Amino acid sequence: MLNPVASLCVFLVEAVIAYIFFSNLFEHRITPWKCMLIGLGLALCASAVNLLSRNVPGINAVSTIVMMLVLSLFCFRCTAVQSIFHTIVLMMINSAIETFVVLVSAHVTGSGFQDYNTDFYLFLFQAVTCKTLYLL
Repeated sequence: MLNPVASLCVFLVEAVIAYIFFSNLFEHRITPWKCMLIGLGLALCASAVNLLSRNVPGINAVSTIVMMLVLSLFCFRCTAVQSIFHTIVLMMINSAIETFVVLVSAHVTGSGFQDYNTDFYLFLFQAVTCKTLYLL
């Protein structure tokens, strides 16, 4: 029941957060506009994979990792080791925040851990909360 627009929005926000993060650490390899176009393309691809896999968390994580790695390597002057290290850091922060928000909201609402897959409003609440905390 994953909404394609919601999926794309989540990946776009993650791409923007990764762009901001890597921009603060490394110099641009290409212009910011080209970076944003690459980020948009990567978010579209990751969202498509997410939708085709029916929101399987492992595949979702791999899509996000690939998106961040490609964005960092093509858009910023960083080595592959730096890219991998910082992508792992971002993913650990993102995973911790998502787990915390899903557990707390499931407890407060009395829903199950995976109910966001069938309840759009729960998904929307969790996604907005997760990405807001992730951005901070």
